[in-house]
Amino acid sequence: MSFTDDELDQELHRLFEDDRLALPARPDADMAVLAGVKRIRRRRAMLSGVAGASAVAAVLVVGFTLTANQGSDQQPPSGLGPVATSSSSKPTSSTKDSSPPEPPPPTSEAPEPPAEPEQPPPATSTTETRSPGPSARVLGLPLSANTAIGPTGLGSLQLGMTAEAAIETGHLGPDAQPPGAGCQTYSVYGDSGASVAMTSGGLQAITAGPGNRTPEGVGVGSAKQQVVDAYPGLADQGSTASATVPGNTSGMYTFQFDGPDGSVVSVRLALSSSAC
Repeated sequence: MSFTDDELDQELHRLFEDDRLALPARPDADMAVLAGVKRIRRRRAMLSGVAGASAVAAVLVVGFTLTANQGSDQQPPSGLGPVATSSSSKPTSSTKDSSPPEPPPPTSEAPEPPAEPEQPPPATSTTETRSPGPSARVLGLPLSANTAIGPTGLGSLQLGMTAEAAIETGHLGPDAQPPGAGCQTYSVYGDSGASVAMTSGGLQAITAGPGNRTPEGVGVGSAKQQVVDAYPGLADQGSTASATVPGNTSGMYTFQFDGPDGSVVSVRLALSSSAC
């Protein structure tokens, strides 16, 4: 028995519409379907989380491997020593370390003392000479040509001072030496024309130069009458005369004249007890 297409179609519709083929639905079918949908969504969410974590882990492993290989392939430039590598397993980073640099270790060497400033050379003068010895003693100090003679000396040269003290004034020149036995005459340094007489006991007498005058104004070239007027107690012996020094009873002036009535040609200041 054969069916046409229309007949076959009608027969199929009849069969599908038969109540014996209908399946009755469960009373909680809708709730069961919703529960199944929720289970499927939870599984998909869990699978997605596991897959994401696995992908991140894979990326970290690959990055670490590549970084380690790059570090092992680097070679130090020629002429330099080996490059120190860290034993830490942390990958290198291109960012700078934010921690401050460690201070240099303290050195045990003591700091060098500051250099002493250079001392300026001592001032020099055309009129004095200094000894190269440790005392730097002035050895050549001239006296002014118009320094007064009296009542006790000529400038720093004083009657009765020791020979060493007289030499140390510098007024006796750079080559002056202590006197030996007897009297020794020293020219006063410079152009005053004065001189002194010394013994081992000290300075005994001073002879004035052309420009030296007594405090009373008497000097070489003064008239004899001027000397008589200046010293009332003058002991006149003609071409010479002597008088006690005003203000110094242990000193004595001796004047020499150019003849009994001539002018003064020499003035000498000495100790009254002078041995010279």
